[in-house]
Amino acid sequence: MAAAAIEIIIALKFNLLRYPEIPLGIADITWARALLLISLGLFAGALARYRRVEPTAARGLALAVLGLVAAALDAVFGFDFARFAAESSASLDPSILRIGEFNLRVIPCLALLCIFLALALTERDSDGNPLRRWSVVGGLAMGIIGMLAVLPGLRFEYIGIGGFNVRDLFADQNRLFRGSFQIGPASPTHVFYAGMFLLASFITVLTLGSDEKDDEGATRHHLMWLDWVALAAVAWSVFQYIYVGIEKMSFSVFDANTAVIGCVSILYLCYRVYGAALAICGLVAFAYFFVCGYLPGIFNAEYGGYVSVAENLWFNNNKAVLGSKLGILLNNVLPFIVFGALLSATGAAKSLIKLSFLLMRNTKGGPAHAAVLASGLFGSVSGSAVSNVVGTGVITIPMIKRRGYTAEFAGGVEATASTGGQIMPPIMGAAALVMADLTGTAYLNIMIAALVPALAYYLSLFVTVVFESRRMGMEPQALDDLEEVSRQDTVNVVLLVLVPLAIVIWRLIQGASPAGSAVTAILALILLSAVSPTVRERPVVLLRAIAAGGVTFGRLLMVVGVVGIIVGVMSTTDLPSKLGREISDVASVALVLTLAIAAVVSLLLGMGMPTLPAYLTVIIILGPALNSLGLSVMASHMFVFYYGVASAITPPVAVAAFAAAAVAEAKPVATGVTAVRIGIVIFAVPFMFALNPDMLIVPEAFEDGEVFSPLGLLSVLLRTAGMIYLFASATSRFDRVRMPNWEILVRFGLALLLVSPSLLIHGPAAAAAIAIVVFHYIQGQTLKQKQNIA
Repeated sequence: MAAAAIEIIIALKFNLLRYPEIPLGIADITWARALLLISLGLFAGALARYRRVEPTAARGLALAVLGLVAAALDAVFGFDFARFAAESSASLDPSILRIGEFNLRVIPCLALLCIFLALALTERDSDGNPLRRWSVVGGLAMGIIGMLAVLPGLRFEYIGIGGFNVRDLFADQNRLFRGSFQIGPASPTHVFYAGMFLLASFITVLTLGSDEKDDEGATRHHLMWLDWVALAAVAWSVFQYIYVGIEKMSFSVFDANTAVIGCVSILYLCYRVYGAALAICGLVAFAYFFVCGYLPGIFNAEYGGYVSVAENLWFNNNKAVLGSKLGILLNNVLPFIVFGALLSATGAAKSLIKLSFLLMRNTKGGPAHAAVLASGLFGSVSGSAVSNVVGTGVITIPMIKRRGYTAEFAGGVEATASTGGQIMPPIMGAAALVMADLTGTAYLNIMIAALVPALAYYLSLFVTVVFESRRMGMEPQALDDLEEVSRQDTVNVVLLVLVPLAIVIWRLIQGASPAGSAVTAILALILLSAVSPTVRERPVVLLRAIAAGGVTFGRLLMVVGVVGIIVGVMSTTDLPSKLGREISDVASVALVLTLAIAAVVSLLLGMGMPTLPAYLTVIIILGPALNSLGLSVMASHMFVFYYGVASAITPPVAVAAFAAAAVAEAKPVATGVTAVRIGIVIFAVPFMFALNPDMLIVPEAFEDGEVFSPLGLLSVLLRTAGMIYLFASATSRFDRVRMPNWEILVRFGLALLLVSPSLLIHGPAAAAAIAIVVFHYIQGQTLKQKQNIA
């Protein structure tokens, strides 16, 4: 599959007359085609051996042989990329399919299709669901092709040992080595994006299959007829996108119909995968595009008539559905999703949990503190709240309950800790990678900016568990059911977690792109995974991990499709800029008011949908308003991002809390309320760094004329620590002793005042906070003395 994808990606580039020196190889067979022939031969041989124990593999073997024969014939006829680049008549070659202005290489595509079908037919159907089997193979294709397409160029003088390199050894013999070794990025980019989106739609539809019992009581898996219609509609619209092209000067009603069909189909698929919340937002934006000419005030806009939907929402490689937002995910996010899936597959996640329990075994919170640490460590590389809850919660939640905590508290701790993984460097979540591209900020700076707020959030979770343990009168105790941390666990954590993460950071410091850093770490992780007994026993787990990452990413692209609709509509109508100008005319208090509005909208949109679309939707609409009020671009993006993350634990639709409730066998809404109580600091930290940008450290967090101040950072750190203490104790209703209601309210109020950047406000608040804590401590000591005397 990788070999076929390499030749397809290289062939794509020659439509733009690039790299005419690459294809020359030995005996008129390019290195990419030779790799394809060898891979197909090995694949056919493996299927032939597998057929001896599994007769059903015969169909897959036949397909592999067909692909091998086609590639061999292609090699015999000696199709030459250089000739194709020089001669326009090469488009008449029978091995080329012409689609509009684009020439498609048939043989490698046929080989890839044969491999795809062969893998799907030979994949074991363990749960009786053939749809899932096909989706797994589709995910594998998505993962492999996506990673190959982002590979950076490598000059041949960099390949070698000491003073010897490939260019010096072979430059006189073969002009292949005069250029650079480069597979990705795939181009033309709009064709690649469209093809990957179609593959994502295929994967998504296959994951929608439902089960029902037939007349004989057997389970049958099927898809709704409307799912197939939606997939066919997306395929038709994508084909027209490639065939018509993005450089067409004028569009017809037929093109507009194509755009409408594509957009409606994507809205439907998003609804099927993620529910109604995001689909309704996209539908409202889509409808607004057509009625904006009839609305009053700032909502009025001239959109150019029905035909303009083609250019603004579909046939556009910048702001439309298949435009730049899709490219950001394909070029930056996919490698990190695959990286997180590989980490889980190697057994490193379980080792992290065991190590966390060992480190926290002597604390009052015990397993609750261990859950915070384990979920924070694993969440920082997985970037997904729900998968983190499921992955670590099945181990941590039962142990928290056995310590004596309620089921709701156990679920709430796991949900808040898992949710924080999206804001914890170095990997964070997909939204952080998109933020780096949208703001034009290096991802390394995004990591640095997110570090202090993330540490503050996790510190608040630890402190809250401490106060809860005090309230319940718990003392440190041994964890009898704790598995011993073995030497293998230490090896897993060091080699499979710390080393790949260090490689990511090292490559970013060197100036590599996020995708290049992730691919380097993936290659290192695959090599180092040989130390894992799980991988040595069944190496296929690595392929299944890549497939799982591809499936996750494919479903995520449906979200990006809807966001593309919203982006296209907002760009066409210019509504965000109008809204920003209206808000900027209000008084100076508008900043805090607008921040509050952005926070509420982010929470509402984030309920029931991933962080990424909630963040993108809000920042597109309210970003200009926040910037016009004096907030830096990075601060406004980070603010919205945090509230998008916080929506995962906010009722009534708290997806992370509800997942934790299912594991904890607790009441879902009560678990969500408890999660908000435990993680309340995540709602206050964004206001802290928005009003006090020193907390973000990096220069991009400041507006023109402002600079970072070490003294300002110290002030923010002290006030944040005080805010955490006040919030954690107030939500637990306990410090040294149980607090009366008036003290709880006072602590809440003082914690909010500490957020203010004005010394006239936070200075007296800090003094009052110290006074009330000292008063509470003295009162607690007096009460304990009375109890001892009694």
